[in-house]
Amino acid sequence: MANDKHNQCKECGCNCRKCASDHDLHLHVEIENLKQKLVERDSHITTMETNVLNEANKPSVHEELFTWQDKYKRLYEAHRRIQRVNQGLEDKLLKLVDSSETDKNTLTKDIATLSHTLAEANYSIKKLTEDNERYKNDVALAIQFLQCKQSNFVSQKLDSLPNEVQAKVSSYVAGKKKPEEKKTPPEVRNIKVPIPTFPPTAMVYSIPKSTEREESEPESPPVDIVSAAIMAKVLQERERERSLVKHCDTCTCSKTLKILHDVSNHSIGTQTGTYRSAVCLRCNNDMESKPSLQIVKNSETMS
Repeated sequence: MANDKHNQCKECGCNCRKCASDHDLHLHVEIENLKQKLVERDSHITTMETNVLNEANKPSVHEELFTWQDKYKRLYEAHRRIQRVNQGLEDKLLKLVDSSETDKNTLTKDIATLSHTLAEANYSIKKLTEDNERYKNDVALAIQFLQCKQSNFVSQKLDSLPNEVQAKVSSYVAGKKKPEEKKTPPEVRNIKVPIPTFPPTAMVYSIPKSTEREESEPESPPVDIVSAAIMAKVLQERERERSLVKHCDTCTCSKTLKILHDVSNHSIGTQTGTYRSAVCLRCNNDMESKPSLQIVKNSETMS
């Protein structure tokens, strides 16, 4: 009976199955709505709990946020500084590159100019060497001609000769006169002095010729004209001295030749500043470090 009252329709008051089913459906809908509201309430409660917990952790979160912000600011400032430094280094690097390119171009031009100058110098050296050889051959031929027939050649004036040849001629003439003076014996005069004795006798005194007359005589004039014979002798002497010149004390050319001292300086060094001892111009051997011996000139360059 109670169930019938409970299942009775509210609109018409009957107890039919249709009304009962509609009533059950309505209840199911209400149950679903209530469940939905319950879920929403649960989610709201969860949200509220989360908010409460977040409010409790908010100071620590704010402190951590400030810490990270400070770190970010410092990193940003460091990044800005590094960026400025990199910009400055990049500018310096570009300037160095420009300077290097300029120096490279300048050095290239200098190398080209020096190469051209070196080629010209080598050509000049070769030409001068050929001229020197030709002149040497001409001098040798002239000496041979002078030795063959000296009377057919014109005598040279002493003033027209080079200074070195003048000195050689003067020394040769002076050396030639001294032996001739030594060979001439002094003239002896005989004086007879009669002595009154019986039987009559006489004494003979040998008195050398007085040198006062010789001193009073005017000296012979200096040599002004150099004959071909003297020129031939002087040139032969110069050629002999030139052939006997030793380049340095380490040369293996000859051990009995004389050494030329203090002619010029010639040393070899590298870009690192290392020093190498002087070397001979011809044999390229290291010379001993003597204060009086610095370099030896090539015998071909002596004239």
